[in-house]
Amino acid sequence: MELPISHTLVSQLTLIERTIATLPRTADHTAFYKKQARDTQITDLLTLASSMELTLNVDDAKDLLDSPEGQTAPQHFRLLKNCIAAMKYVRSMREHSFTTAVMQHENKLLSDGFSDFWEEGKVRAPHETPTYTQDGLRTRTTHPTYQLWTDIRQLLSYPDENIHPLLLAGMTAYHLISSYPFLQFNLQTALLSTYSIVKPTPYWISGTVSVMSSCLKTMKRTDFTFDPSPTHFTQFLEKLVKEYSIQVETIHDALEHQSSIAPHIRASLNDRQLKILTYFKQHKKLPRKKYAEMMNVAIATAFRDLDDLSKKGLIKAVGKGRGTSYILAQLPTPGELPNHELLEETDTIMD
Repeated sequence: MELPISHTLVSQLTLIERTIATLPRTADHTAFYKKQARDTQITDLLTLASSMELTLNVDDAKDLLDSPEGQTAPQHFRLLKNCIAAMKYVRSMREHSFTTAVMQHENKLLSDGFSDFWEEGKVRAPHETPTYTQDGLRTRTTHPTYQLWTDIRQLLSYPDENIHPLLLAGMTAYHLISSYPFLQFNLQTALLSTYSIVKPTPYWISGTVSVMSSCLKTMKRTDFTFDPSPTHFTQFLEKLVKEYSIQVETIHDALEHQSSIAPHIRASLNDRQLKILTYFKQHKKLPRKKYAEMMNVAIATAFRDLDDLSKKGLIKAVGKGRGTSYILAQLPTPGELPNHELLEETDTIMD
């Protein structure tokens, strides 16, 4: 099957390549990344748990990260351990074409203890009348192997002949969902497969799972057919890559903004304040009450955090009293440094 790769898709991938290449890699930013690594790991776990409709708080996530592998005793961690197994399976199957059996087996890794799903989640052709064995189990129909894996590998690849991680993740999600459209476990497996494929690559950003989830929510059942249409598949990839590109640009802008803050100012900010600066780059305006809800802190704590950022010239208040909101302040130019001391005199070094 010929797979059309549109100009839109190629241009979006090119934009991502350029943006990734310009992300700061100075020693100062390396230290900053290390400081944020723990929070990023916790965020990843909470996002995965949320996608699986699990109740997992920050303390639980910390305990899970600190526990030796395989020794997570609490019952509600069981599904997370199954997810790890599913991700390992995804990576072990990278050289194989997708078949219905492969997709179902991967879903089975996620559905340990959910026998009703496994019995009802088997793929069957439209209007197929189920047949059963003597034991009362429904028999399976053998379906042809999908060949899109080979088609994409021939059209878009790295110099080392490995498929582009974003396209591999998109293709995996597309086929997992088309195996049984919009069944909850298929959606979860698609998200986890994306996590598994992109996480070890330079293209991983905090929020990749959320970006994929947002993209999938915009899809319709007609976008996924049992015999996947090349046109539908290309449209799916375009939307995925576009959403990812927007997220990368946002992170890039936030890092640029943080790099413009003098080191001694940045070092004085707590984790909540650093995180909210990224939010301002995306949403422009933030009420005090919403900050308290987002960070799960009291209104008094929210006031102190935001007031501190305001006094340091990073944000400014709009309105008065309970209706006070905050917007990102325009940082001073180098000529104004004697008054504000917020900008470093040297330019940020980019790789």
